[in-house]
Amino acid sequence: MIQTFFRKALGGLLASALAAGATLAAAQPASAQYAVAGAPGVADVSVVQGDVVIVRGDSGAQVGATVNTPMLPGDYISTAGGSRAEVQFDGISMLRLASDTQVRMVSLNPGSREVQLASGTTELAMLQGGWGSSQIDTPSVTVRPDQPGDYRISVESNGETVVTVRSGMATVSTGNGSQNLTPGTTLVAYGPYNGATVSMQAPIPFDGFDSFNQHRDQAIVSAYNANQYLSPGLAGYANFADYGQWYNVPGYGESWAPSNQGNNWSPYSNGQWVWEPGYGYTWVGNEPWGYAPYHYGNWYWSTGYNQWMWQPPGYQYQNSAGALSQAWLPAMVAFFLTGGNANAALDTGLNYAFDASNPYGYGNIGWVPLAPGEQYVPWYAGFGANAAFPQTALSPVNNVTNVYNVYRNIRYIKVIRIVRVDRFRNGDFRDVQRVPVTQIVRHIAIVRGAVPVVPARGALAVKQASTAVRLSSRFEQPVFAAKAPAIVHEASFDRQTEALKTAVASKPHVEQVPVRTAPAEHPVYQGPVRRETFHVPVEVSHPAAAPHETMTPQRATAPQHPEQRFVPPAQRPAPERTAAPAPERTVTPERTVTPQHPEQRFVPPAQRPAPERTAAPVPERTVTPQRTVTPERTATPQRTEQRFVPPAQRPAPQVERTAAPAPPVQRPVEREVAPPVQQRQQQATPQQRATSTPAQGTTETAPHKKVKATPTPPPA
Repeated sequence: MIQTFFRKALGGLLASALAAGATLAAAQPASAQYAVAGAPGVADVSVVQGDVVIVRGDSGAQVGATVNTPMLPGDYISTAGGSRAEVQFDGISMLRLASDTQVRMVSLNPGSREVQLASGTTELAMLQGGWGSSQIDTPSVTVRPDQPGDYRISVESNGETVVTVRSGMATVSTGNGSQNLTPGTTLVAYGPYNGATVSMQAPIPFDGFDSFNQHRDQAIVSAYNANQYLSPGLAGYANFADYGQWYNVPGYGESWAPSNQGNNWSPYSNGQWVWEPGYGYTWVGNEPWGYAPYHYGNWYWSTGYNQWMWQPPGYQYQNSAGALSQAWLPAMVAFFLTGGNANAALDTGLNYAFDASNPYGYGNIGWVPLAPGEQYVPWYAGFGANAAFPQTALSPVNNVTNVYNVYRNIRYIKVIRIVRVDRFRNGDFRDVQRVPVTQIVRHIAIVRGAVPVVPARGALAVKQASTAVRLSSRFEQPVFAAKAPAIVHEASFDRQTEALKTAVASKPHVEQVPVRTAPAEHPVYQGPVRRETFHVPVEVSHPAAAPHETMTPQRATAPQHPEQRFVPPAQRPAPERTAAPAPERTVTPERTVTPQHPEQRFVPPAQRPAPERTAAPVPERTVTPQRTVTPERTATPQRTEQRFVPPAQRPAPQVERTAAPAPPVQRPVEREVAPPVQQRQQQATPQQRATSTPAQGTTETAPHKKVKATPTPPPA
């Protein structure tokens, strides 16, 4: 079970936690992930084309939408003419907006996602099943997909709701009942939810928005299973294959490194902090892949590969939509204060007065990414009736050695980013100072608990909206107003800023950090890091052939997506390592048999020089499998005896020399038949000796048998 991060350990000493860091790393080599109690779910703006504006639900502020901007319940998103956007609920389900569309996020809980569409056209894409449920409400109907597929819903200017199922099956409900809708027809509803009139018509033709949706489906589905240590349900999953590579790092396991890392680049260096309800200061990265790696897992510097690596969260934090939702974090960093009249306000002999622009006497704030195994201390209130900001604790550090002991990543950051507190609280990151770490160790204090910087309204936006948006009046209709998310009232911006101001108005708790020996360059774990892999079958239901000719080839290629999924894993470093032993095992028996084949191949040449010289290659290749047969191997010792016999009898002069002295020795025994035997031997020696000699076992018995075999032919 995922543990909640709100624990009593918040008030523990930092020194004791860091002393146990090595033990924690050895026990849990995977990055430790914490769950946010009562987390409502977070969506990710993954595509922005044109002018897209987010209207914050916690404050009503209108901000410009950027890629990787998080969205929470109560937020609105609006597209201008000629603009499009995509909001990913996770890596499986996403909502796409056509131009002139306004949508409100009511609930982002994976089990009951709910979106209100007041005007324009959207498409809800569900690329797999089993990852929660979603529904889209209009003033007239509610659409709930029953299967994976693509569902297009529009609210026309006259108030009509038009629902078309491009693929899959959905249940369309009104106050009078519900019905199933499948591809091939379009449902048109008009009127209030409890009294809407419903009619059916031919499906609307495909257009440019459908083409946009198809291309997005293809881009996401083609990347499924390309990253075997990540769940496809992770938002931004497809970006890992496009913008980086996986490595198996000793002590850390499978880790991902982004491509084209600059000399001065480090995690959490290209982006800015924004204030989000419940989560407080939240990092929004500018990199195209900068969503999941900044809200899950940990970063570390690999001395072997000489680059930054991202270690993904453990399997238990990504094996379901609910686990991913609860494990989402605003960032995996630690904050510190530096500069100014440091520590002056911490003196117990001074009268303390909190200054939002110069908290505790420090004028700058910085941050450092947490390495795997380092303690994560939340700085935000969370959600629910009992949500409250934790107490602020400061740990003054006086030299660089202490800093290295606390956070080992800081030794590899070539330049560290610090921002003036007044700019930080206003969301102004245009003047970020980049200085070596050795220049900031004087008057530095590590922050644990609430960050003592009360945000201004400028911290709500990554960028300001280019045009003002007027929300549709349909959001005020009773059917929509009745479902207004309660999170807007619980975590409003004004309410949270007042709570934070109260929490940091008193003197912070001071914790001294003892001097310790600098740790090793990277932790050494007791055993190899073992991870479970994800091989999720993709269940994508593709729409039928489109009436528009330009759409036909795109739909025809859709069934090929599952086949493409399994190609990248075979080419990734991890699968190649597992496949490496396989060919070696097959080669091993061949190498052991190889020395036996030459021995058997040379046996026939000794007995049959003429035939084997003419057809040497052909019989050897065909006889090779027979030589491996067991009976032939058992007969091998008999062949070796025959091989040694022919060399002694093969030369004709040797046979004649042994036969010349033989008559005087054998004539006393067989004088009666000696003259006939010599004549027969002289007449038949060239032919009979060649046929009779290989048939006998020894050379001594050969002449006696030839002489005695005068009346009858020799036995075969």
